[in-house]
Amino acid sequence: MKTNLFVLILAILFCSCHNKNVATIQEYAGSPLPGDSAILFAPGLVNTGFYTRDLCMMPDGSEIYFSVNIGNFALSHIAFTRLEKGQWTKPEIAAFANNPLFKYFEPFISPDGKHFFYATDEASISKTGDFRSDIWMMERTENGWGKPGKLPETINSEYSEYFPTVAANGNMYFTREDLDGNFIYQSEYENGEYLPAQRMQKAINAGRSRFNATISENDSMMIVPAFGMPDSYGSTDYYISFKNEKGEWSELINMGPKINSKSRDEYSANWSPDGKYLFFMSSKAKKVDSPIIRFEDLQGIYLRPENGNPNIYWIKSDFISALKEKAVYPQTE
Repeated sequence: MKTNLFVLILAILFCSCHNKNVATIQEYAGSPLPGDSAILFAPGLVNTGFYTRDLCMMPDGSEIYFSVNIGNFALSHIAFTRLEKGQWTKPEIAAFANNPLFKYFEPFISPDGKHFFYATDEASISKTGDFRSDIWMMERTENGWGKPGKLPETINSEYSEYFPTVAANGNMYFTREDLDGNFIYQSEYENGEYLPAQRMQKAINAGRSRFNATISENDSMMIVPAFGMPDSYGSTDYYISFKNEKGEWSELINMGPKINSKSRDEYSANWSPDGKYLFFMSSKAKKVDSPIIRFEDLQGIYLRPENGNPNIYWIKSDFISALKEKAVYPQTE
């Protein structure tokens, strides 16, 4: 009888964990867990010295995807590593994103792990020959990811759409770059279809330029990188907005020095599957202690993280709860 009771307790505890397999220490690419200060995520595996950004993973943490690029997006591709027999595989370029004629970036996996979204200019060249990106999607099958396809016109337009992010209810948020600038759009998901996208309210679309918003799984918080804000630490900072019971979004709140700095490269963030950690992109360069430097020293610095290229950092997300207390909602008539 005691054995059955113990099994029952274990089952209850398991089901309470978002009803899904939450990533463990081992599944977080063997990277030491962060605390209240941000640290590099998986150096040597994910962060290798490349220009690295846009991290996402399967709900059970067994597959990790991220973007790498060379030469200011002259080459831009999505790489991945997966956990096999207790070991993480050497990063590879994903098969759907390995054509050097096109750019692939900003992967996002839906909270249930059934859909994979990303941005690409494949089959999206504008009439003038300028770069234009669209949002594509593929579904999870028994054999991995299925064939990708461009989302319909309710999402994609004659302008560039990029940085897709999806809540558990299916609602999609993304950036559209039109003639007026970059703006965050929302498309509600109903009966298996995306409704025509609408530009979000001014509270979200603040500053001179805002883009690459990331929605929380429960559709209640949104991180918005924004440029030109009066309280910015540098060029672009991470801001956050909270949704109230009326469906209104708060004015953007600077997320503070825990993740913001003078770096120009702070515009890609995502939560871990269990919401306990926040991944974000930033660029830092380690100082050299030696009074002189040799050519081989520069080579060594260039081939490792924190060489001045963007890297992916992570931090416990506990500090976000204090930010919510600062939420201010626009006055409505």
